[in-house]
Amino acid sequence: LDSVGMYTGVSNQVSKGLAERFGLSLQGQFSEFFRPVSSAKGEDDLGFLPVLPTEAEGLLSGHYPKQGNAFWVVNRTFYPMKSGIGAHFAGEGWLYRDGEGNLLAAGARFQPEKGLHIAFMHGNLEKILSFADRLARQSGAARLSFVCPSHFARLHELLESSGFAKSGAELITLWLGL
Repeated sequence: LDSVGMYTGVSNQVSKGLAERFGLSLQGQFSEFFRPVSSAKGEDDLGFLPVLPTEAEGLLSGHYPKQGNAFWVVNRTFYPMKSGIGAHFAGEGWLYRDGEGNLLAAGARFQPEKGLHIAFMHGNLEKILSFADRLARQSGAARLSFVCPSHFARLHELLESSGFAKSGAELITLWLGL
């Protein structure tokens, strides 16, 4: 174990202060979005296939930050985007690709019926979200969720134009050892 992190609500100053007292430092502020799963029941799999753990790093390494920290979030668990995370997600069955270069990282650590948590998308947003809806319907999830940095205004606009609504929750993550 080379690092440890936590999240809390942005307004929870007591939790933030306690974390900072023990050496954790703020690594980002995030907004949470939700969208009901569409009821369309198309049988087409849209060409997405699970990624093998041995393929993951080759597909994802170009998306890791060159400097600083970025995170993928599943069930409010913050995973640092760095070498090894793609293989972990693929091993969990949470990483998919198609033949057109579209990528989706999505899953649920627990309570899959409550939501399919999208951690990463790259490519054709409409096609990726159609596939995410299909995955969610297959698992019985009622909604899709996506957590992203609060300052990514363009991504917020894209999510909202795709039927997502911003929740009232603003989250922060603090880490030691990143």
